Amino acid sequence: MIARFLRFFREPPEAPRLTDEAAVDRDYRRLRPRMLAAAMGGYALFYFTRKNISVALPLLSRDLGYTNAQLGILGSLLYASYAVSKPLYGLAGDRADGRRIMVVGLVLSALVNLAFPLSTGLAFFGALWFLNGAFQSAAGPACAKTTARWFSVSERGTWWAVWNTSHMLGGGGVLLLAGWLGAHGGWQAVFVGPALLCLAGAVVLYVTMGDRPETFGLPPVEVWRRDPEQAGGPGEPDGPFWQGFLRHVLFNRALLLLAGGSLCTYVVRYGALDWAAKFLVEAKGQDIATAATVTSLVEFAGIPGCLAAGWVSDRCFGARRAPVCVFLLAALAGSLWLFRAVPPGHPWLDALALSLTGFLTYGPQMLLAGVGAADACGSRWAAAAVGVTGAFSYVGAIVAGAGTGLLVDSFGWDGGFALWSASALAGAVLVVPLWNSRGRQTGRVPAAPGDASAQAASPQAQG
Repeated sequence: MIARFLRFFREPPEAPRLTDEAAVDRDYRRLRPRMLAAAMGGYALFYFTRKNISVALPLLSRDLGYTNAQLGILGSLLYASYAVSKPLYGLAGDRADGRRIMVVGLVLSALVNLAFPLSTGLAFFGALWFLNGAFQSAAGPACAKTTARWFSVSERGTWWAVWNTSHMLGGGGVLLLAGWLGAHGGWQAVFVGPALLCLAGAVVLYVTMGDRPETFGLPPVEVWRRDPEQAGGPGEPDGPFWQGFLRHVLFNRALLLLAGGSLCTYVVRYGALDWAAKFLVEAKGQDIATAATVTSLVEFAGIPGCLAAGWVSDRCFGARRAPVCVFLLAALAGSLWLFRAVPPGHPWLDALALSLTGFLTYGPQMLLAGVGAADACGSRWAAAAVGVTGAFSYVGAIVAGAGTGLLVDSFGWDGGFALWSASALAGAVLVVPLWNSRGRQTGRVPAAPGDASAQAASPQAQG
């Protein structure tokens, strides 16, 4: 039984390699948009059964009488299981079928949400939300593998940023949907409605998503694009799995600095997103539907911020991610206090301040936890690298959950804002040593059959 279960997730074999260059070019141009759209849509759906908790928090407090500290612990339970599970998915993800891992995780997460209204006990909520974190963490490494295998290093910042907008589309979309459901159906509807949507979406994801290019008979993307890969990528000879993991991932200084910066960024990301609606209800006197709509702007404003950060790091800094992160994190610390300073009764100013926070948050989030990790370790180890940064990141999310709740109960909302802004500045400091770092390159790219021009490709020729 166990062996059959593991075989279900086994990485599919390579298909016979296409030798017609025109066919290779045609299939790459046809399949890359499909893989990107599937990864984006699938990941966005995961947020519908996870970030609905942001709208549920004030409703659970109002209807069931839970304190901020209790609700903060509830959120941290998901992040704890997420942090533990994501490295495991990362280790498996580089050698497993990412599509099947994502589909099964999405279905199980939806079932957890459907079970949420069966009780009103905090222990029951906590157990379900902890379990949900283990299922939610399946998505990130699978998408990292897809993005790294279908897009090479010289374009990865831009296209990873495009994929990363799925965070904001999913997070913003569920806030709008859950805000309406909560206003009309109570906290129970906030969990049931998104879950039903995700069950239908899992079917579409299974049909549209695929694995790496080699399963379609295509050469690695670095060969197709004649783009030198980084150390640890497909151009480097294979060795024992654990030896490669220790060398390229676990003992990788650059990756550990990126992971620390990502931890700090996630304190802000989940502090602002999980608690903003409750802050607007309690401190600004907004109703739940308005607060949810205003909070959704964190996500939607993050889309241009994410895209701009990826493009600038590719085009203006030559695939150097650290300078962009340092600037954005320093500016983020100031934007948080701007949001805090808006007086009650000015929802449009709240919306503008939160939009600025979202714009500044999602660029560093994407560069540190995602594309920077893939750069540091190579596409061969992309899922494992994202698993490591994910574990660190969700330690930050745990701090944002329980830490914010405790500080707000003890010192008011100023305590929460102080935690978030200090974390943004700490993240900027951690990334400074990587200021001049970019993906190391292996030099010559293996030539496609019959292609003499690729044999002459070099890092210098690629710019």
